[in-house]
Amino acid sequence: MITVGWDDEARTIVRMVAKGNWTLDEFRNASYQTMALIRTVSHPVYVLSDFSLTTSFPYGLLWQLRDLNQMRPSNWAAGIAIAQDNFATKLVAVLSQVYMERNKNRLFVVQSEADGHQIIVHLK
Repeated sequence: MITVGWDDEARTIVRMVAKGNWTLDEFRNASYQTMALIRTVSHPVYVLSDFSLTTSFPYGLLWQLRDLNQMRPSNWAAGIAIAQDNFATKLVAVLSQVYMERNKNRLFVVQSEADGHQIIVHLK
């Protein structure tokens, strides 16, 4: 299951939380919801994606991320993933090197929500 919503009253952070096992369809739908929220405002928006309660990542996720990256709203400011495993860190590294030509320094992997918020504060 994946949930999406605003993380702050100022609507500068969208929070996506994935729990347990989830499918690419669930991830795609959550990503569409995230993009729809971002498009409701004109200021920069940061996406904080919490995968710390995820048991595994579905096969084909890299291709899904590539496709979604191409649809990213212009006011998307950065993506921060919360994960405790090396796979997520390596996945983000590959994604940023291969598909994020203009925004290579806008994807991060952290181990806690607090770390994610620190990066957002630093980027603002």
